[in-house]
Parts: sequence; structure tokens; C-alpha cells
Amino acid sequence: PEIEAYTAEEDAYIKEHPYVTVAVLNDDEPFFDLTRNQKYKGILPDYYSQLSELTGLKFRYRVYSSQAEAMQAIQNGEADIIGMYSGGTVSAYDNGLRLTAVYDTSVAVFVTKAGQRSNSIDKIACKERSLSAIRSGLDSDISDKLVTYETASKCFDALRSGRADAMIAGLPSATWLVNQTNSTSYSISAIPTIEISMSGALDYDNTVLWSIMNKAIRISNYNFNSLISQDTLAENNWHTYISRIPQSLLIMYMFILFIFTVVLIF
Repeated sequence: PEIEAYTAEEDAYIKEHPYVTVAVLNDDEPFFDLTRNQKYKGILPDYYSQLSELTGLKFRYRVYSSQAEAMQAIQNGEADIIGMYSGGTVSAYDNGLRLTAVYDTSVAVFVTKAGQRSNSIDKIACKERSLSAIRSGLDSDISDKLVTYETASKCFDALRSGRADAMIAGLPSATWLVNQTNSTSYSISAIPTIEISMSGALDYDNTVLWSIMNKAIRISNYNFNSLISQDTLAENNWHTYISRIPQSLLIMYMFILFIFTVVLIF
């Protein structure tokens, strides 16, 4: 499909603002990550590259440590758009933001360590930016157990370390995380009462850029889903390889290595 024609005001905006600054969080896989070589990777850079071809805008990224900082950057004019917002329309409005058209929607999933008993779950990790959407689909007794972190990776770290007993995340995040580790060590189940909408967010008064973005998003959001499939695959590096080794097997390897080392010393 072809993009809807821009108005004279929109054409003028594109000419006067060749660069648009996108606020993102670091270590926010699979959506965004800054590599050691200072290169961007993830679903958002791939998707915004397509939006750039459609709009003629060039997107540059500014990395923040929290969603609160990213929202503040929009309000003070340091950034133009939050790359990923999943808190819903009411939350956005309360923070002076206007949501773009939806990139995609995702079912929420519940992740625990394999064998975790439901009656032993006291803390449930979730992303700060998804908190309002997740709360709206949970009973109050479960909602009271939510503990927020900035990214899915930090939620998963809390689960692995025992600081949380479970985590709730959108399917793309959960898929990426489990694919990087030993999937048999975790149990994943869908939560049908929670649907997470993924979109961008701009200052509420920035209606011209909002309109430009929407015209591009509406004809390209089907690509977002294909990027999810592409960018949530297991990475081929030594860290991922070690993470996928069952813990019992890893302990056995370490024990054999220890015995071998002792024999060499003697």
C-alpha cells in the first residue's frame, strides 16, 4: 500500500526537521540495544529504518536509563518521540503524551522457573512502562505483588536471582529472553486478560509529527510482527551458548575440570 499524501504543513515539517530524536532504553532487548561497537540493534532500529524510507525523516537515538527519564526528555524538548510505549492511552495522557498508531499488540505471558508452585509466588517482576496495562488485567491480590524494573532483561535477572518469583512480560520480550537461555528451566503461560499495545509516544501538542508518523506506521505495522520473529531468535555468542547449557550439566563439566586440574597439579 502507498502512504497517504502529506499535507503542506507536514511537508514543511519534514523539510525543516530532517532529524527526529527517538528516546530509547539501553539493554532493552529485543527492542533496542547499543552494542560494544556503539551500533544500534533490535526491533526498533530495524522498524524505524523502514519508517525513515517512508517519511524521509532520519531517526537518531538518545539512550536513557529509565522510562521516566525518556518521558521527561519529551517534555523538555530533548527528544521528539519515545520509541516504545506500552502503558496505554490513559497513562500517556496523564503524562502529557500522545500515542502514535499501534505498531503491534502482544499477549502477556507469565514466566516462572520450572516447578515453581503458584502458592509460593510473592513478587512478580514487570516492566515499568507496561505496569498500567498489566494491572488492568489482573485481580488486585495479584496486582499487589508486582515489582517494577526498567527492562525485561532486568525483570529476568530478578527472576533468575530469586529477587522475584515470576515475571509478566509481552510475548516478544519473553520469547527473546527464553531463547537466550535454557528454555527447559522456565515455564511460560499466556495471560488472556492482558493485551499489551506497543506504540510510540510524543508530546501531546506535537500533532504534525504525530500525523506523519501515523501515516507511515499504518501501512508498515505488518512488518513489525515479522521483525519480532526475526529479532527474538537466539544469538550466537559464547554467553548465550553457556546460558543454554543445563545447570546440572554445567556443574558436571566444572567438577570434571576441577578433578582434571587437581590431577595435573599432582
